[in-house]
Order: sequence, then C-alpha cells, then structure tokens
Amino acid sequence: MDYENIVPLTKRDHEATESVERKKERSRDLIRMAEEFLDKNPMVFVQRLNCYFALSAADKWVPVKRYSMADRHEEWSIPRFPQAITRVMAKRGLLYLDITISFAAVGADVFNGLRRDRWLQPQDGPYPVLFDTLMQSLGGNKPENIAHIEHLLAYKYAHPETSSQLPALAIHGEGGVGKNLLVQHVLAQVYPDQTTAQTAEMALSSHNTELEGMMVCLLDESNAEKINDAILKNLIGNSRIWINPKNINKYLVDNTALYIISSNSEEGAVYLNRSHADRRLSICYCLPGQPLEYWIARERGWIAPEVTALTEREPIYQQARQWMHETGYGIVTNKDNVAKWLGHLVRKYADAGLPTPLHGDDYQRVSDLQKPTHEAFIAAVLGAEEFKYIERGVFLEGYRITCRDHGYRPIGSKRFYHAVRSHARLHMPELVEIERVIGDKHLRFFSRIPQAHHVNNRERYLDSGPAGPFWVGPAI
Repeated sequence: MDYENIVPLTKRDHEATESVERKKERSRDLIRMAEEFLDKNPMVFVQRLNCYFALSAADKWVPVKRYSMADRHEEWSIPRFPQAITRVMAKRGLLYLDITISFAAVGADVFNGLRRDRWLQPQDGPYPVLFDTLMQSLGGNKPENIAHIEHLLAYKYAHPETSSQLPALAIHGEGGVGKNLLVQHVLAQVYPDQTTAQTAEMALSSHNTELEGMMVCLLDESNAEKINDAILKNLIGNSRIWINPKNINKYLVDNTALYIISSNSEEGAVYLNRSHADRRLSICYCLPGQPLEYWIARERGWIAPEVTALTEREPIYQQARQWMHETGYGIVTNKDNVAKWLGHLVRKYADAGLPTPLHGDDYQRVSDLQKPTHEAFIAAVLGAEEFKYIERGVFLEGYRITCRDHGYRPIGSKRFYHAVRSHARLHMPELVEIERVIGDKHLRFFSRIPQAHHVNNRERYLDSGPAGPFWVGPAI
C-alpha cells in the first residue's frame, strides 16, 4: 500500500467544501453580472420564437438571436452567463410564450411591445398659424379636406385603439405640399420614433418590420398603375398584420398605423374600383403649382390671392422656401408649438366621433379619371343631354372604334351590354331595351322614350371616311 498518497478525510472534505463555495460564489457573480446587464439593456425572451427582444435606442423592441449576443456584448462569451441571464429573466418575469403589439389587454404569457409613454401631451394656448397653412396645403385649400385631415389626426391621438377603423388618407397631385413634413417632423414630435415614411413597394413586401408599432405611416410616391391595390387595401383594412422579420418566425400584431398614401400623379395614388373596398379611402387632390411654398407666400402677403400658381423658377417661391428652411421648420418642430396645435385639434374634434371616409369632389374627380373606357363611354353617350335612343349594334361599334383610336383593348359584347344595363340601373332607371322592325331589319335599341317613333339613327353617332367608320358621338 502507498501510504504517501493517503490524504486525511478531513482535508479532502475541506477541499470539496471550498470547491462548492467557489462554485456558489461564481454563480452569485454571474447572477450579479446578469442583473447589471439587464438593468442597462432591457430585454425579454419569447419562447415561441426562441428569440430575445432588446429595446433599441429608438425605443423599439428588436429581435436578437442568442448566437449574435456575443458579437455585441463580451459578457455573453463567459461560460454559463446566458444561463444566468435566463435565471434573472425568469425571476423578473421577462420570459414569455409569445409577443404582440396591441392597445388591448393581452394574456400574462404574451409580451406586449406597445410603447406610448413618450407621446407628446396636448397643451392649451395659441399656436403658430404655420400649422394651419400646412393643413391648407395638404387639403388643397378645400374646407372639407382640411377639416377631414384635422379630424383624422385628432381622433388618431385621442382614440389610438381604433386605428384600424380609420380611413387611409390618399393625397395626390402637386408635390411638395408637406406630406413628409407632417409625418417625419411634426407628428414625429407627437409619436417619437413611431412614424415612418417608405415606398409602397417596401411596405407591401414580405419583410415589413418597419410597420410594427408605427402610429403614422406615409406610403410615399405610390402610383395607381403600379401598386397592387388589392394588397394595399388589404393592408389598410386589416385590424391585425403579420410581422415577418428575417431569420425568425413571423408574429401577429395590431395594425396600429394611420396610413397616408402619397402620389404626385394627377390620376390618384390608389386605383378606385368604386366597390365596397373603397370605403377605407379618403381622397384629397392638390392643384398643380400650389406646393407648401405657395401657401406660405399667400399667408405672408408676398403674393396676391389672385395668383393661382407658383413655380420653382420664381423668386417668390425661392423666398418662401428659404423662409421655411431658416424659420418655418423650427416653428413646426418645436414641441411646445406642436403640443398647443395638438391640444387645439383634440378639443375641436372631441365630440366629432369616428371619421368617415372623405368621398367629396376630389374622390369623384379621381373616380371619373380612372373609370374604365367602357364605363366612361357608356356614361358619355347615355348622359348626353340630347340622348333619346341608340341602336345596340351602333353603341357597340362606337365603343370598339373609340378603343381602337385610344389604343385600348375592348371588352366583349356580352360584358359591354351588361355594363350598359348596370349603368342604367344606377343612373337611368327609365332606360329600356326594345325591338323595332325597320324595313326588313329587326333592330334592338337602348331607349329612354320607348313610346317614340324609332329610326336607325346611325348617322347621329357614326360617319364614314377613307379608313372606315369613325365615331362622331359624345367624346369621353
């Protein structure tokens, strides 16, 4: 027996005890480090996504995978530090099954990432007139448009939980009327880090994380011909939307944004199909030559009210632009000024109720401009003051000639006649289809005076030329 290697039992016990104490002390050190880390870096863990959510400098909860933590924080390279983080998070109630953004109450096991503690509080007192000038510019100087925009902004602030019920505001026409100024600078004072401006294509893409928790979203430079209006209307019409970050599973949040759709197109930012889907859209049109600089010049007396337009080449435009850069911008981004203007709006519309979509003159204008060729043609013919009747074949032939002359592809005869009947049901219920024998021909007419004597009035609508028949009836 090797007696030299025999260690007294009491010494071995003492060393074992010291080892246990060292482990406990190390564990306590890791816990202290984890507590200090979480004090400095607020975060939660969502088990369904197997992902941390850290509060960014912009006050937004950002998904962070565990493997990337060590790249940003050296503590995460220490053995067993992540386990210490989990223990502290469990003790503090920071472990959740799922995540959402919602103004409604959620279950105790769901983390609600909504932030509203930094919102600007309304104040009493007079506010600078430049805010009214901005509303005048955005609303195209139409009282119904200006009142609607103000009502939307006031209701959005006072009742944010109804955001998905608010109509989207589509402003088109003249550029530079102040849409970006309103969203990115003025309303950014009201909702810090909760306003965004992006192209419609980006917002409608699969990775739409910029929409998460936003209070106002400007979809900039939309084009009715390029945007998938079905997807867009689905986005603004849904109370909940899926957020799909890269590298983690998607999750469901409230659709918290008021959407403002911007376009410089004369024909509108969104295609109107005059169906139930348009119930979520408010339409405002700004005249050419009337950007924000024009209204500033008007308000400051630099141009007379008789002047109806201002171009970039004119000295007054440059003067207004320079004034806005040097003075105006500071006025509309001053928090006290914004708070007083906000207070005015909230008080003014306190009893106004939920805003309904604005379908005024501007809506009708865009609807008429975007009307399909067959609808515009039918409306022009049947709506003519002198219209009495037209033979069906002449009506169809005239439509096809009009499509040829304008480079459009015509619809079929069945769809065309169906469209005539649909138009009549809505706008001319007295219109009937009758058949008359004229000579040896049986002719069918669309007629608003069936008791009258009908003749073949083809020459009223069609004439002949070297290239064949051409349309001489009402133009679209």
